[in-house]
This record gives sequence, structure tokens and C-alpha cells, in this order.
Amino acid sequence: MSLFGHETWDVFALRARLGIVSNDLMLSCTGEACGRDVVLSGFFSSINIFSNHRVDDGQRELAEAVMARLKVSYLAERAVNEMSSGEARRVLIARALVHQPGALLFDEPCNSLDLAAQQSLRQTMRDLANSGTAIILVTHELPDIVPEISRVVALKAGRIFFDGKKEGLLTAEKMEELLRQGDSIFVFPEGTFTPEDGVRPFQLGAFKAAVSAGVPVIPVSLAGTRHFLRDGTILPRPTRVTITLLAPIYPKQTGAAPQNANSAGWHDLIRLRDETREAIARYSGEPLL
Repeated sequence: MSLFGHETWDVFALRARLGIVSNDLMLSCTGEACGRDVVLSGFFSSINIFSNHRVDDGQRELAEAVMARLKVSYLAERAVNEMSSGEARRVLIARALVHQPGALLFDEPCNSLDLAAQQSLRQTMRDLANSGTAIILVTHELPDIVPEISRVVALKAGRIFFDGKKEGLLTAEKMEELLRQGDSIFVFPEGTFTPEDGVRPFQLGAFKAAVSAGVPVIPVSLAGTRHFLRDGTILPRPTRVTITLLAPIYPKQTGAAPQNANSAGWHDLIRLRDETREAIARYSGEPLL
């Protein structure tokens, strides 16, 4: 794997080419420093402007420009400890951009952010990527991998498990491989979110992997989540959410790979999907569609 065309780097030389955004760095920046000073501190690899720092007019202009680009100019005079978590994270992104790095490194960028701030930050990453800024992302959360990220390297037990496009990581074959290794997988088979009630048709990948690997499906029914956070909105509504963990549903044709529509494995896959949908719908309070 190479960065900027080189496979080996002096760490200090590499740091000068990267802008870093992390939750740990955010914790270091909390305090009375104002937004502008946090952004300017990016020129000095510090977390504030101190008495030994000399800021010139060119650096101030760059700081103002990058804050305007990220729409955080209104935070220039505000102390970090008076900002929301999402505002503070955008100021930290401005700090990372101010010295015009070759790439931005996001390390678990959505940690400690509420749902609205997470959505806003992911949109910021998309905007930056579309503007030509290279993005390097370290995360445990698949939703953080925005569509503009073209390559995914997945680690398991300290080794590279997958290296390729995001779509290749979410295939039935990869799920089957993980299941055969004894891992558990959490899947949203409906594949979409809509504001209207009703359990939509499920996609088949998870059920194909379960039949092929000979492992059960454990349905988990969520009731109330559609009202708690409607699709297309970013503000949660007060409501009751119920999570019901149901009994496992086992494949009958253990290890029978679903080869075609007439095979025993295929019929078992369809049965597994239908029983899972019915169980989830029963406890979700929504009809099957």
C-alpha cells in the first residue's frame, strides 16, 4: 500500500502532508480557545495560539477562507467549550485543512456526535471528496464510508481481510466466509428506510449466506424507530422504541448452497426469509408489504 506514491515514509514527514481529524484531538482542543485560534493552530501543529506563535496576514486569510468554505465563520470568536459537538468537529476539519494538506485523515470522525451531527459530518466529507480533497478514513461504522470513498481495506484480527470496493465487502460470499469462521453478522435486510409504515421485501444475501454456512438467523424486531427518526429528517421525536430479540430460525438444508430456483437450498432460503419477515412484522406492529 502506498501513500502519495511512496510505500515507506518518515512519520514526521508524512504528518506534514496530512490533515488529521479525530475525537482524541477534539478532546485536546476543548477549552476557552476560540474557533479562529483553533483553526490557526493548524499552522503550528498545536491546539491553540500561544505567545510564542507568530501569525502573519497570509495565514489569517487562509484561516478565514477555509472557515468560510466549511460555513463556520460565525464560530470565529466563539469558545470551543460553547460550541455543539458538531460545530466543534467542523472547526477541527477547518484546522486540518488550513495548511493545505495532501489528504485528510478522519479517525472515527462520528464518535460522540448526535445523529444530526453525524449526518452533517458525512455530508462534509462528501463535499470535500467531490472538491478534490483526498480522504483517508479509519472507522468501525459502515455508514461513515461515504460513496465517494472508492477503496476499502477491512482488518480482522490484525490482518487484512478485504481490500477493494465497498460493494465487494457486502456480498453474500463475504458474509458466508465470515459465518464459516464463527463470526456473527448484523444485517438490515430491508435495505431501505421510508416514512410510510410497512415491512418491505427483504434482500436475499444474508439468508443465502445462512443456508450455505448452516447457521441460524436471529430476527430482531424494532418498533417505534420509524416514528422516532423519520426518513429525510435529522431531528429525533420523543417516542417509545421497543427492541425484541426473537428465537433463532434454523435452515433445514444445512450447508446446502442455493444453486438455482429448483434446488433444496433455494427453497430453504425463501422459507428462512419469509419466516424472518413474518416474525419481525409481528412484533414491529407494521404490516407486511
